[in-house]
This record gives sequence, structure tokens and C-alpha cells, in this order.
Amino acid sequence: MEIESEVKRIIINEHSDGQVIVVAEKGNGSRREFPIVVGISEAWRLDCAIKDVKPPRPMTPDLIISTISGLGCAIEKLVISDIRNHIFIGTLVIKKPKGGFVKIDCRPSDGLILATLVKVPIYVEEKVFDKIAM
Repeated sequence: MEIESEVKRIIINEHSDGQVIVVAEKGNGSRREFPIVVGISEAWRLDCAIKDVKPPRPMTPDLIISTISGLGCAIEKLVISDIRNHIFIGTLVIKKPKGGFVKIDCRPSDGLILATLVKVPIYVEEKVFDKIAM
């Protein structure tokens, strides 16, 4: 089962290689959450996307969005679908122009940036919350 979620906060430490994105259940009183460690560029780009700050030139996520759109497709949602050996697995769901969907394996950090830029829902599979709770 997919649980609608959101980026709760971004913790940027300029003196560290690992930055933290906290993903939390959306609108649930219990607000289960978990951290994802990402690089500084991913944290910075997600922060800019949340604040609606546009870079002076297109960056890789902008290129991906333009390519998907140029092919007549649209990003439908991001699903953080699993965690294996402490590595989160993401699935970007793309709607095809003549119907149907394509599921693309992605890093959740990239998927979070794309989903935020195009303002589509972010979901986390229930099993991810279950595995983290263990």
C-alpha cells in the first residue's frame, strides 16, 4: 500500500559529504518519518525546488523534465518503493501519451527533486515504513 508522503525538512551541513532529507507521512497524526542521506548537490537542488528558486541555466532534473515532456509524457508520481541494505529504492511513474504508464527505477533523491519541480505526489510503500521501524 502506498502512503502519501512529503519532504518534511532538509538538513544541509556544508562541512559534511552527507546531507539529510527527512521524508514523512502526509497528514497523519503519527507522522512516521525517515532520513535519506544524499549529496550536497541533490540537497541544494531539492531545497531550490521547494523554494521555487530557478537556477540561471537548466540543471539535470530540468533536462529530464523537458525530455519527458518533449516526448509527450508526464511524471505522474514518485514512489519510494523499498529499502535494501540501507539503500532506498525509488520508482518514477511516467504517464505515456497514448495511455498506460512506465515505471522507471531511480534514486529517491532524484525522484524527490523531479516530483517537487512538477508538483506531483510522493508516496512511500508501507513496507518501507515497516522495515525502518524494525
